[in-house]
Amino acid sequence: MRREQKKLGIVGAGIAGLSTAWRLHQTDPNVAIVVLEKTQRLGGRIETDRRMRADHGAHYFLHSDTHVWDLVRCLGLETQRIEDQRQMFAIGGLPVPASLSSGDVQRLFGPGRRTARLLSQLLREAEDGALSGQAGASPTFKHWLRRRLGGDNEALNFIEVLLKGEVNAPHSHVSADLGLRCLESLLGKDERWYSLPGGMTTLVRRLEKDLRRAGTQIYTGWRVRDVRRGPGRVVITGARNGRAESCAFDAVVVTSPLDGSMTVAGSRRRRCYHGYISVLFRVSDTLDRSLRSRIMGGLYTDRPLNYVTFEQPRVYRALIPDSGSLPGRWWGRVIPSCRNELCALLPDLAPGLKRLGRADWSVKRWKIGLPCSQPKTGVRREQGVFWAGDWKASFPSVDGAVKSGLEAAAQVHGFLMRRGE
Repeated sequence: MRREQKKLGIVGAGIAGLSTAWRLHQTDPNVAIVVLEKTQRLGGRIETDRRMRADHGAHYFLHSDTHVWDLVRCLGLETQRIEDQRQMFAIGGLPVPASLSSGDVQRLFGPGRRTARLLSQLLREAEDGALSGQAGASPTFKHWLRRRLGGDNEALNFIEVLLKGEVNAPHSHVSADLGLRCLESLLGKDERWYSLPGGMTTLVRRLEKDLRRAGTQIYTGWRVRDVRRGPGRVVITGARNGRAESCAFDAVVVTSPLDGSMTVAGSRRRRCYHGYISVLFRVSDTLDRSLRSRIMGGLYTDRPLNYVTFEQPRVYRALIPDSGSLPGRWWGRVIPSCRNELCALLPDLAPGLKRLGRADWSVKRWKIGLPCSQPKTGVRREQGVFWAGDWKASFPSVDGAVKSGLEAAAQVHGFLMRRGE
């Protein structure tokens, strides 16, 4: 006797939502899956600028990101290694090369100085993975750092510059556990970075193609307002392209960020996120050679423009985190402000940078960046309602989003199997 077909609703078509749908289709093709996305595109915080062929959102994954690697291999996608990982620092001055080793820190801050000694020890422990579990009762990462570095402001500033682009938030808002995990991930001894030819949107497009071929219904412009348990079903209400809609499912997976825009199981939860501005710019072949030698694998600064990195030949990316203190001039004049920052950091390249036209720039403002703390769960549980997203992972990343999606798929499958007995 054929089992009655179950119906699953997924709120959000980011990488967590798409991973959930993909895995559940593999596990049980008999489940009918509907994905509801509030924007007009898929991918969440993954977005590739087709003109630049570079990413505004997540743009790499690590050798240790096992869940992403498994997914990429299953889909048969090609990968490419990011070769040059040497860094440059411009803290209170012009760029200085450093590999984030204890020896380089001694050279940056002066041999024998207290700042250099404190940072050297901290970076050695981060490199060896010995920081995990040291958060203790510290309420924030900044509180933990102040205790560990004895209030040394120069050392505190260095770590803040290093991680500002990783967490997109002030360290006074970041949990100690998340900050330590970010530091270890950045400095891991054997860590290698990879990307996808054509950008990370390649992964999104491939997942979408496989899901549509399998019969998954994907709707864009569907803004969910409420998810609650009804008589034997989970009911979603909201609006699609401005028209009120309502639909019922046997189970629902919520993958959208907890930004306070929807009520789930009678609770309107909100987590803290900070946005950022991503700027891509394309340069000439001559300027490309000079700029690449100046920034190496990436240039960290203590200015509003926090990080500049090479994306591909002639294309670079600048990251401007917005922790609420970004100067107002940035909002109306992002491109001129970014150009002025680059010229101040690299004065010898200023003539070439000033010649870049409007068509050589691409700007994306992300209102919701990475979550600032690692949640304990923070959401009310309701039968038939499940959760996924990088905010559930121990470290917010593409791998964390994929992992949470795969876990949600397993939980949903178990729940639907029990209901069908």
